Amino acid sequence: MDFPEMIFLIAVTVILPLSVLSLIFNYQKARLKAKRSAAENELTTTELQHMIDGAVADATAELQDRVYLLEERLRLLGPASGDVAEENTGSSKTLGRVTRE
Repeated sequence: MDFPEMIFLIAVTVILPLSVLSLIFNYQKARLKAKRSAAENELTTTELQHMIDGAVADATAELQDRVYLLEERLRLLGPASGDVAEENTGSSKTLGRVTRE
């Protein structure tokens, strides 16, 4: 057997299978790493709901304070006189809005 034939035989029987196995293992390793990183970045439903609730509370805090202040001013003014008082009877306030019951 000549030297080039020996090199070809070694390449086919040893190097080629090792290269294929290396590619397969690297692919599996990359896939596993991608799954792990995706799982770490996911939010649960409750975490997302808490984030939304916190953002809404922060965004509406100033408005809620303003509504509370306006309701306090209305209480200090007392009931309206005349026809307006008759129209407002039987109503209740909810966050600054007058609603009919």
